Amino acid sequence: MSDSDKSVDLKKWAEGIARNMEMFKEGAEMMVRDHQKSNIKHSSFAIHLSHMSGRETSLPVQKALSSLSARIDGVEHERNKVLAQLQALIVNRFDKYPGQLAVQRASIETRNKAVKQYSRAHADYAAAKKNGDPKKIEIARGRLASEEQFMRSNEDVLNAGLGKFELDRVTEMKDFLGRYVQNEIFLHARAIEALTAAYADITKIDPETEKAIFLRRIREMEFQDERRAVGMPQNVAPTPVSGAGMMPQQQSQMQLQTQMSQTQMGQLGATSQQGSMLQLQPPTPAGQFQPQYPMPSP
Repeated sequence: MSDSDKSVDLKKWAEGIARNMEMFKEGAEMMVRDHQKSNIKHSSFAIHLSHMSGRETSLPVQKALSSLSARIDGVEHERNKVLAQLQALIVNRFDKYPGQLAVQRASIETRNKAVKQYSRAHADYAAAKKNGDPKKIEIARGRLASEEQFMRSNEDVLNAGLGKFELDRVTEMKDFLGRYVQNEIFLHARAIEALTAAYADITKIDPETEKAIFLRRIREMEFQDERRAVGMPQNVAPTPVSGAGMMPQQQSQMQLQTQMSQTQMGQLGATSQQGSMLQLQPPTPAGQFQPQYPMPSP
């Protein structure tokens, strides 16, 4: 390959590297922006879950919503820290490449000028030799040696500069890509760890149990409303609405006590019209279903 061909190749190399580094920087910045937008969406979802948790009446559902909200927020917080590090890496390292490439282009131009001068000196020396004038030959030989030394010196400077530039460029690209992959693996591992805990809270939700608790609350509110209507004390537990979790004997006892309670309520309605008040005491069987969570005040 001739010196002129080498000059053309180096120019193409510099132009190609400039385009590649600009595209790499743009791609990295786009990745950071996309992740930041995704984080905003996830954070908004976590906030909505938190608000829903504050209004939820079922404690297992409330705990699952609160847990998932906290886990999502924690993972996104970790991601934001990682993105800040990558963004700083882009600014601190990849913003300098246009300036460094300008220096390398200047070195290429200086080296190309030295090559052209050496070529002219070589042509002059060949012409002097052809003419056969010893004095001109000696002058041309001295100029050729000087131009060759200048060209070699510039080539050494250029090669050293290009070598350092390429070493730094590839090393920093490798470092950035490696950090990106490591961070993604770390974030996915953190997400699996956090969301696994949140999923465990979700699986603890028993719809049948929550249905029974909901009906128990309604039963209690209706019972208290009935006692309030006849002027009776209200801080008394109502008859359980279900025999879930009871032995057959306990369920039979609960049904009997439910019938007795209904009979007493009928008697209470009849005697209240005659101006008399009964002190109704609802049954409290040993196997009575107790609410798992505090009941709301009427």
